[in-house]
Amino acid sequence: MINQAIVKGNDDAYFMWSAKRQANLDYLSKSEIEELDKAIAENAYLPYNTLRQKSHGEEWYRAFHSNNSGRKIMDVIGMAKDASAPDSVIEYIREELEIEQADILARASIGIGDVHILPLTPKEGITPKGGQSARNKYLIVLGFDNDGNMIGGVVVNSNINHNLPSSITDFMMPVTVSQCPFLAYDSFINCSHLIVVRKDKFNSRTFVGKIENDELMSMIIGTITESPHVNKQQLKEYGIVKA
Repeated sequence: MINQAIVKGNDDAYFMWSAKRQANLDYLSKSEIEELDKAIAENAYLPYNTLRQKSHGEEWYRAFHSNNSGRKIMDVIGMAKDASAPDSVIEYIREELEIEQADILARASIGIGDVHILPLTPKEGITPKGGQSARNKYLIVLGFDNDGNMIGGVVVNSNINHNLPSSITDFMMPVTVSQCPFLAYDSFINCSHLIVVRKDKFNSRTFVGKIENDELMSMIIGTITESPHVNKQQLKEYGIVKA
């Protein structure tokens, strides 16, 4: 797709890229356009060596000349310091990087029975309320796809909607706070449908607890395998039942 938008320069201009189509300025705000115009006016006609001095600071030199590991990786905080970012911005970046790292570790350690509270949408089979685009729901992890990118689970409902057909309400498992301490009150686990969510929705802040009771987990898995709304192939794909 990128080859349809830009083309690399030839000969002495090999390091330059040119647009192959007109820019759609609707994607830019007025302030962004002003800053781009300002940058173009300041730098468009500067010689290459001057541009290199402006854009390659101490962090670039450290990464490309002081690193003998073979990997030329620049540090985000180092780049921010080169740009004269204030201490408050440096601290903000450091905190965001720590959160990002914690999220990576959290996703890597997701296990069966873990419970996360996630903003789920109609795409995941959840209908939001009050005109909202998503609805926060407890999701109990039951399995993973082969690539580890998608997670299958069941959600927790605060009560049973008796307007739904019995093929759904019959698969609402009552659960108590003593069984699931992360709950604020006794609820129902909806075992009528398997909810599939992308793994990148999970992070260190969405985790709320884990179902440690093996008997309860067995009951959840046993109930969802009997649901007429869940196909057996999907259960196998997510490792909920043996292939």
